[in-house]
Amino acid sequence: MIDALKNVFKRIWSDIKKYKVGIAICVIYYFLTLNLFKASCPCILLTGFPCPGCGITRSLLAILTFRFKYAFETNPASYAWFFLILWFIFFRYIKGQRSRIFYTLLTITAIITIGVYIYGMVKYFPNRIPYVYTTHNLFHYTVTRSH
Repeated sequence: MIDALKNVFKRIWSDIKKYKVGIAICVIYYFLTLNLFKASCPCILLTGFPCPGCGITRSLLAILTFRFKYAFETNPASYAWFFLILWFIFFRYIKGQRSRIFYTLLTITAIITIGVYIYGMVKYFPNRIPYVYTTHNLFHYTVTRSH
């Protein structure tokens, strides 16, 4: 059991070392954009419109804190992402092998996410978070300053 746990941590640490630059860039980007613009989504920062992934982080945190109804209301696609992440963690770190159908599941999850986004934009935009327009974006400032 202890050897198995050591192998799991060894695989995690190996990935951290392998992707440390990418992880550092993502962390720096997240904190800079959040502190400077009060949003970290590139789609919102550029256009003001939500992206298909908007609300998923909030929803995943709700799942982890057992607020399932709120998670579903924020972004129902997060359940597909939650199970995909668990699938990835299980195969990558616990079993130490690649899942043969991971990319198929990833594609299905992306399609579900886009479907949920289209449905949400049609039904809720612009009156329900995360389907709202934000005027603090690059496109808005560019257009309003040119007039």
